Parts: sequence; C-alpha cells; structure tokens
Amino acid sequence: MIRSILLFVIIIILLAGCSVFQRRDVPRETLLLNHLQNWRVFELNGIAEINVSHFRLRKNLYVNKSEDALRISLHDSGIFGLRPTPLLSIEIDSTMTMSLPEEIERMMGDIPSESDQVTGATLNRAIKWLEDNRRTIIRDKRIQQKDVELLFNDLMQIEQINIENDEHEVMFKLFYRRDDLNRIEFFIDNNRVLEIRVDRIKYS
Repeated sequence: MIRSILLFVIIIILLAGCSVFQRRDVPRETLLLNHLQNWRVFELNGIAEINVSHFRLRKNLYVNKSEDALRISLHDSGIFGLRPTPLLSIEIDSTMTMSLPEEIERMMGDIPSESDQVTGATLNRAIKWLEDNRRTIIRDKRIQQKDVELLFNDLMQIEQINIENDEHEVMFKLFYRRDDLNRIEFFIDNNRVLEIRVDRIKYS
C-alpha cells in the first residue's frame, strides 16, 4: 500500500514537473506575442475601488475591448443584477467620449482635449509597436517610448507601466493568476488611487 502511494506521488510530481518545464520551454517570443494578442480583444468584469482625497468609491467594472473600440463603465449591480445604471462611462473608438459624475469631473480638472485623446486606432498602434519591438522586450524585459516605460515579467507579461511628465508620476502595476490578469493597481505620485480586482476576463 505504501509503495503504491509513493508511486502515485512520484507520478504526480513528474507530471507537474513536465508541465512546468513545458511552460518554461515555450519561446519567450511566443509568450510575448500571445500576451499582446490578448490585449487586442477582451471582455472584463470586476470591482473597481477609487480612493482620491476624501472621495471613496467601490463599483462594479465592465470593460470591453474590440478591434476598433474600447468601452469602460462603472455601475451598480441594480436590483437582482438587472439593468445596472452606469455611474461613469468612457467610450473610445474614432474619438473619446466620457460621461462622468460632477465630483469626479471636478477632481480630474480639464477633460483631455481632442488632440490629447486616445482612440481605438491609437491603442492598436501601441500594440503593433510593441510587437514590432519584441526583440528589445525579450532582451531587456523593458521598453521605453518617450515618457512611457513598460516592464515585463519572466513570462513576458506586462507587469508595470511608468509614465512621467512635468506634473505627475503615474504607475500601473499588473498582477496575474497563471496566465490571466488578476489585479491592477494605479498610482499617482506614489499614492494608490485605483485598484481593479478582476472577477472574470475573456479573451478573443
């Protein structure tokens, strides 16, 4: 009986070891390209916690990224989860449309001008640029373009984004559970102002 149990344990360890080694043997270029591809089309549900000054907010979050557009909304679940009312919504396609509560709008100050706005094409160009510069990313596990720096982990996943300008230092930290995005933390001048906990993410 003991020999059977030991044999079973050894088999499990060997199978687990094969799985791990197989994962590590995947070329880093393939890992990176697969990761970037996931950012092209995905759907995310989770919880967003905003903490700015004396303002606290905890709401359901929905994000939908298609090839041409990005839609983000914060909302209450509604009665029995039906017909939630959006508190905040951002839609990015050929232009960027924002619908914000007055409190958040006042905290943000000026809404980005049309020349500063991100569009769906801008997001796709950013992903394409990362794909085109994959050799640098694989070699250094980081890449920088002007005032934006991206850091990658050993599995070639984006783990940190740093943005510096004359006014503020902005940082995103991304955490993963296996291959799936699990949590995002957003900092301004080293103060965490937003945390997103992912309940479900579905890729194309």
